[in-house]
Amino acid sequence: MSVKKFQDLEVGAVFNYDSLEYVKINLEKVSCCRSVNASQVTDPTKRTMVKPDQEVSVDE
Repeated sequence: MSVKKFQDLEVGAVFNYDSLEYVKINLEKVSCCRSVNASQVTDPTKRTMVKPDQEVSVDE
């Protein structure tokens, strides 16, 4: 497992963040002041915003 910055991952890449497995998605504006760029692998309806410079774990 390696550590990479979120901004260096391709859309569709699977990574670990906060002890959960996520997949990177295209930036999506949810409301006037909220956007998301990652969704949980086990439940795609649970989405979050990961800061571009955040370090995440990636299986290689």
